[in-house]
Amino acid sequence: MSDSFDKELDEIVGLINKDHTKRPSTIPREQTPVQKISPTSQSRPMRTSKANESERLRRMTKRRKQRQIRRWAIAGGAVALILLIVLLIFKSCAGGDVLKGTWDMDGTTMYQFEGDGEGSMILPYNTYSFQYTIDEKKQTVSIDFDDEKANDYTYNYKISEDKLILFGSEGKESFEFVFTKISDK
Repeated sequence: MSDSFDKELDEIVGLINKDHTKRPSTIPREQTPVQKISPTSQSRPMRTSKANESERLRRMTKRRKQRQIRRWAIAGGAVALILLIVLLIFKSCAGGDVLKGTWDMDGTTMYQFEGDGEGSMILPYNTYSFQYTIDEKKQTVSIDFDDEKANDYTYNYKISEDKLILFGSEGKESFEFVFTKISDK
């Protein structure tokens, strides 16, 4: 029984080997050439010509230049972004011109501050243009009229909601003008 069992087992193993390996029946299994694969044969094939070597160097140089261009583009973008952020911070801190708008004193006298250092005093029959500068630390505004008939002066100012108070003193006398904002333009 063991002899017939061994033969059947050999036949089954033979069939399995024949189906899975697809070897020609003329070459016995023991004679099948075995190829040994070395670690270097699996990597790139050896370059034998100078043309291949110069091509490899050209590609390496091109890749290096592309990486360098990418780095400069990223650095340039980062610098531009930082400058934009700094500019926006300074602009938001500046807060704009606190006096910008049209201010009415008594129904006949108005001061219009354009927001760019230019303005005008508007009276019923005449308008006087002026340049002004604001010192926010000292809370002063200096007004320099274009017409010599009007008096140039540096006022202290206070702003409370829609009220502008210009005040100062000449000699022993002090004065105060109260304006109401009627427009932001």
